Amino acid sequence: MTALADIRLAVVRELRNGTDIENIYGEEIHRRNYPMLQVNIVPGSFSTAAAGSHTEKSFLVDILFMEEDFTSYEKNYRMLETLDGILRPVLAVGDRRLTVQNASMEITDQVAHYKFRLEFTDAGNGKDGMQVPFMKELGIRL
Repeated sequence: MTALADIRLAVVRELRNGTDIENIYGEEIHRRNYPMLQVNIVPGSFSTAAAGSHTEKSFLVDILFMEEDFTSYEKNYRMLETLDGILRPVLAVGDRRLTVQNASMEITDQVAHYKFRLEFTDAGNGKDGMQVPFMKELGIRL
């Protein structure tokens, strides 16, 4: 199972390896130290699949960048391009590789945002020790 915390740690790890920014936050910021990156992960949908033995999940990842209280557009765009190069096309989360989908960049009030979606299926057979039987044979006659 891939948890929200696993995704956050994977994104922070990639940012630490790919940038020289020391202040990378994965939670709320109580004191700003510049330059900084903040990783926000918003759960999207959780859908049941395969008779309850799989869960289809989606998350929105929003990474914000601030070099100072007022960051120039040039510096913001440069960082957004850097983030795109670091995070796409796939993100390693544990032993999985998740495709970064629908990446977008925007600047709002001098804060750069790099956003993308992660959609994947967590597979498992059973819940709380109850085993869901697999289909053994499908008999189709034409």
